[in-house]
Amino acid sequence: MNLPIVLATFGIVIVHPISDAVFPVLFDCCTEVAHHIPRRWLRTVATFDIQNGGDLCKISAVM
Repeated sequence: MNLPIVLATFGIVIVHPISDAVFPVLFDCCTEVAHHIPRRWLRTVATFDIQNGGDLCKISAVM
């Protein structure tokens, strides 16, 4: 076997899970609050999510 290919493959396997743990990608935070939302927009809502204010997201909101 070619040694550089084995080391490169091993590096990809080891580094990928560590980078996912250090740099989380799956978070989405509201940064502004709309005090008035048109009713026609509310009629098109299919799902919603409740955001609690915490470490990553600073404000509480319904998305």
